[in-house]
Amino acid sequence: MSPTLFNVFINDLFDKGRHLGVPVPGIDEVIPGLLFADDTTALTATKEDMQLMLNTLGEWAANWGMSFGIAKCGVMVVGAGEEATEELRATPPTLNGQPLPVVDGYTYLGIPLNRKLDLDQVARERATKTAKLVGALRGTLQAADIPMVAKQTILKGVVLPTASYGGELLGMNESRVAPLQRQLDVSLRLVAGVRVSACSATVLATELGVPSVMAAMTGARGRGLKKFPTMHTWSGDLTSAESRLVHRQRTWCSGAWQWIQRFGSDEMREALSSEEVSEKTCAQLARRICSAREQNRARRNTISAREYFRRELDRTRDFVKRMPTGEPTESRNLAAGVRELVRLRTGARWNGYRAAQAGLISRRYLTHCPCCEKPTADTPAHFLLECEAWAEERKAFEADLPKQALRFLRRLADNSARLDWLLGGGVDGDNSAQALWLGRVDAETHLGVHAPERQKNNSLPPWAAVARFLQSTRRLYYSRLWRTSTLTVNRRPDGQGDS
Repeated sequence: MSPTLFNVFINDLFDKGRHLGVPVPGIDEVIPGLLFADDTTALTATKEDMQLMLNTLGEWAANWGMSFGIAKCGVMVVGAGEEATEELRATPPTLNGQPLPVVDGYTYLGIPLNRKLDLDQVARERATKTAKLVGALRGTLQAADIPMVAKQTILKGVVLPTASYGGELLGMNESRVAPLQRQLDVSLRLVAGVRVSACSATVLATELGVPSVMAAMTGARGRGLKKFPTMHTWSGDLTSAESRLVHRQRTWCSGAWQWIQRFGSDEMREALSSEEVSEKTCAQLARRICSAREQNRARRNTISAREYFRRELDRTRDFVKRMPTGEPTESRNLAAGVRELVRLRTGARWNGYRAAQAGLISRRYLTHCPCCEKPTADTPAHFLLECEAWAEERKAFEADLPKQALRFLRRLADNSARLDWLLGGGVDGDNSAQALWLGRVDAETHLGVHAPERQKNNSLPPWAAVARFLQSTRRLYYSRLWRTSTLTVNRRPDGQGDS
C-alpha cells in the first residue's frame, strides 16, 4: 500500500504555496510546480518566492514525517543569463536549513534541460545515449547466426524507443531529429551487414519494418496534440489555452499545427478535430505521412529505393516472420541466408559487376563473372538463374521449391521477371504470385496446389528456398569474388585491356 498512500499524501504538496507559482498567459491560475510519482519540481517567478515555496514544502514534510533527498535536488534559473545564476549561487535557497545546489542543467524525467530550455541539446544527448546503446548491442546486431526476426525485435523494442524518447517535444523537426536517425541507421546497417553507401537507409528500414525516428517522434507529437487538451493536468490547461492566444513566437502547439498544415493530410486534420477519433489513430496518421515522405524522397535520390518499390518488395517484407517450423529441420537454421536475402532485396549485396564498377576488383569483371569466368556480367539474375558455378546448389534449390512454384517460375517470360519473383516482387500486378512466394496455403490453393500436396512434397516456401540457396553458396561466392581484388591489374602490351 506504500505507493498508494504516498500518492494520497503528496497530492496536496503545493496547496499552501500555490499562490507563489509562475503566471502563464491564457491560464487564470499560476503554476506552482509539477508532480510525477516522487519527482517534484517547484516553479516560482523570483528567488524570494522560491525560498517561501521551499519553506512551505519543508513544513509539509515535517507535518507528514517525510524528508527530501537534498543531494538529488537542484535549483536552476530559466530564461536568464549567467549573472542571475552567480547571484543565486552567492546566496542559495535552503530547504529544511540545508542549502540547495545551484545548477546550470537538470534532467527531468529523462529530459535534460538547461537555462535556455534548448531542445537541440536534448536531441544531442539523446543521440549520445542511443549511440552507446547501439555500441553495446553491436555484437548481437551483426551476428550472422542470430535470426533476423530476433534482431527486428531488438530494433523495434529497444533501439527505436531509446532514440525516440521525448518525441512529443522533438518531433516534427527533421534537422533536430537527424542525429538520432543516424544512430538508428547504424543499427539497421549492422543488422543487414552492409556498408553506409551500399543502399538507402530508408529501404533497409522499410524492409525490416522499423519506423524512422522522425516518424515515431512525429506520431508521438500528433498523439499529444490530440490527447493533451483532454487531460486534467497543466499540459491540458496549456494546450487548451493555446487556441485563445495570439503569439509573436512559435510555441509547441503552433509549431505542430504549422507542420500539419504544410505536410499533413485532410484525414489527419479531420481526425484531430473529431471527438470520435482516438489519439492512437492520430499517431498512426502522422507516422504514415512521415513514412510516405521519406519513401518518396528515397525514390528520387537512390537507385536501390526505385528498384525496391518498383518490384513492390515492401508487400512481402514480413517474410522473416514466416520461418517454417516443420520438416526438414535444416530450414529452421537459415539466419545467414535470410540476411543474404535481405541484402539482395534491398540492393546491398555485392556482386562482380558492382565491385568492378567501384574499382574494388579488376574491370574485367564488368563483362565477366568471377565465379564461372563466362563472358557475362555477374548480376543477381545471372547468379540466381544462370551461373554454372552453382549448378549443384541450383538443383537442390529447385528440389526445395513446391512443384507449383517451380512450374510458375519456369512459365515466366524472362530472367528479369524470374528475378523479381524470386526476390518476392510482384509479377504483372498478380498479388497471388507474391502470396505464393511467401508460402501462404490459401494462395497455393488458389493457384492449384493444396496444403496436403505441399506437406507431402516436404518442400520449403519459395522465400526460404532462396534463402537456403544463398546460405549454401555465400562463403564460396564471397571468397571467389574478393580473391580477385588481390590481383595486380596490368595493361596488356597491345594496350587493349587488363591482363
